Formats: sequence, C-alpha cells, structure tokens
Amino acid sequence: ISIIIGFGLIEALYKFAKPEDSAHLKKLVATCALQQILLAGIAAVIFIAVLFWYLLDGPTSLFYQALLAGLTLISAACINIPLSWLRLTNGARQFFILTSFKALGQALFTWYFLSLGWGVTGVLLSAALSSTLLAIVLCVLQFRETGFQWHSTIAKALLTYGYPLVFSGALLFVTAGVERWI
Repeated sequence: ISIIIGFGLIEALYKFAKPEDSAHLKKLVATCALQQILLAGIAAVIFIAVLFWYLLDGPTSLFYQALLAGLTLISAACINIPLSWLRLTNGARQFFILTSFKALGQALFTWYFLSLGWGVTGVLLSAALSSTLLAIVLCVLQFRETGFQWHSTIAKALLTYGYPLVFSGALLFVTAGVERWI
C-alpha cells in the first residue's frame, strides 16, 4: 500500500532535484509535498470508506487494527517528502533528531500499551501515534521552508516519472514475497 500511496514521488524528487538551484528545489519540493499530501488524502478517503463498509457487520478488533495500520501507512506517506527535503538540504542533524524521537516515542508507546495488555492493537496504536505526530511536525516544518505550491509542469513531470515506478515497485514486492513463501 505504501508503494501505491508513495506514487514514486521520492524517486522522482531525487531524479529532478538540483540542490545547487535552491529556487528550483523549493518549487520541486513544494509541489511534491502538496502532491503527496493530496495522494495520502485520497488514499485515506478510500481506506476509510472501505473500512466503514466492513463496519456494517459491527466493529471488531480487526477493524480497529486495520484502521490503525492504514493510518500509519498514510502518515508515513506524508513523512517521506519532508525527510527527503532534509537530506537534500544537508539537514542531517534535524533528520536524526526527528527520526530518533519518533523511534523513541514509538518504543515508549509500545511498552506502555503492551503493559496495559493491549497486544497487537497497542503495537499498531503506537506506530500510528508516532507516525502521525512525526508527519504533523514534518509537514509544518516543510510548509515553513517551502510552502505547499502547485506547479503543473513540475507535477506532470513527477507523475510521469513516478507512475511506472508504482507498478514496478508493486511487482518487486510481489516477487520478493513469493520467493519467501515458496
């Protein structure tokens, strides 16, 4: 699912990035970030609609676990572009601090929820909370740095390059999965 939500935007970002041209890089990242948020929003609407369709049979723990897993994947999609921005702009320190706090927070949340006896639901909740919090922080930082803008020529180039990567990434995932299971 993360391959589909990502839509090859990270790969396209690195392909078209010109760190020496800061104005172009800001336009590229601003468009890429907005495009990623829009794709994540579309994925969220589809995901929630499907889950609510299943909810008609009544809420189950599997329903909540699927909701938490989906929230984690959708939040993770919003994390990738801002983290790439930090890599492209030599923000290694900020990258390390933010990802370390996410890992530490997730570990603490997991420990706490497991100590409450929440099991798999607690593990999924900790992943959803830590990913969502990091996504919010990174999107705010990204907005401050580049804003969210739409440049149609850049967006078209990103989609044209990234679209085929969705299928090849999905096929590689299936191939790797089949090899493990056979």
